[in-house]
Amino acid sequence: MRAALDEGVGCFPYGILLDKTFGFLKQIEDMINSGKQPFLAKRASMHYKDNLEGIMEERLGESARLKAAHKLIRLDSFLVETSVQKMEKDNAKTRDDIMWEMEQLQQSNEKGSRFLNDLC
Repeated sequence: MRAALDEGVGCFPYGILLDKTFGFLKQIEDMINSGKQPFLAKRASMHYKDNLEGIMEERLGESARLKAAHKLIRLDSFLVETSVQKMEKDNAKTRDDIMWEMEQLQQSNEKGSRFLNDLC
C-alpha cells in the first residue's frame, strides 16, 4: 500500500474510487456468504426467465421498432425539406432568368420599333 500512496493513488479522486471499489467488493462478499440471498436471486432469475422475458423482449423490440421508425421519419422529413429548398432556389433562379430575358426582348423590341419608325 505504501507504493500506491507514494504514486499518488491515495489522492482525492483515487481514494474515493478505491473506497467505492472496496465497498462494492464487500457487498459482493456479503451476498456470496449470505445464505438466503443467492437462493432468492436464483428464484428471481428463474421467474424472470419463465414469466417476464418474452414480454420484455416483445416490448423492447416494439420500442426499438418505434425508435427506428421515428429516425426514418426524421430522415425523410429532412430529405423532403432539403428538396423543397433546392426546388425553391431553382425556381427563383429560373424566374430571374426569364425576367432578364423578357427585359432584353423588350429592349430589343423598343430598338426595333424606333428603327422602323425612323425608316418610315
